[in-house]
Amino acid sequence: MLLIATPVVMLDQVLKHLMVQRIEGGPGVPLIGDLLRFDVVRNPGAAFSLGAGGATFFFTALAVLVSATLLGFAHRLGSGTVLTCAALLLAGTCGNLIDRILRAPGGGHGHVVDFIHIANFPIFNLSDMAITASVTTYLFITIRTGRT
Repeated sequence: MLLIATPVVMLDQVLKHLMVQRIEGGPGVPLIGDLLRFDVVRNPGAAFSLGAGGATFFFTALAVLVSATLLGFAHRLGSGTVLTCAALLLAGTCGNLIDRILRAPGGGHGHVVDFIHIANFPIFNLSDMAITASVTTYLFITIRTGRT
């Protein structure tokens, strides 16, 4: 599981660092006109800024719980697609957890750096993509096979 999760977390953190250093505070960088661009925002909440009004510490605690549970049950997952889904979920959770712990205002209340901006869609990051891919794939497998 860590062979998959670790590079995803590392890439997520490197991209966030680069975006903060080079783009934050500026006008953003268009990649495909206004359809796809890099814009840095600090998100104190969860997906779509849910809970931005003060639930940041709750999301930090939840991420710790999810990460510990995934690591605790990793040996039961065997190999294959379910393990990959769990690894991507772990990667996404840890990538955003690192932001919550280390970024301002810090101490479990830090704001997650989001930077991928698709027109008419909330801004997100690589960790969010890993979580979405994990959950979507797992749901597809479950619906298709009827097994969990």
